[in-house]
Amino acid sequence: KARAREEIVNGLLKALEDIDNIIKLIKHSESAAAAKEALIQTYEFSEAQAKAILDMKLAKLANLERVELEKELANLV
Repeated sequence: KARAREEIVNGLLKALEDIDNIIKLIKHSESAAAAKEALIQTYEFSEAQAKAILDMKLAKLANLERVELEKELANLV
């Protein structure tokens, strides 16, 4: 479980690096499946990471806090 969550947290941290473009990519995708595929191809996210990004509400995604994620990642590792 910890390894699976570690993968997700790493993906969210990576997403924070280019969050505006990721939001734009999702908004302009024809469907959730197309958005997932675009995230995987463009940013090399795993399927689990792309799904986690798409499952988040936009408000939460836009307000992700790097420090909290980094702490969680350190605890998981």
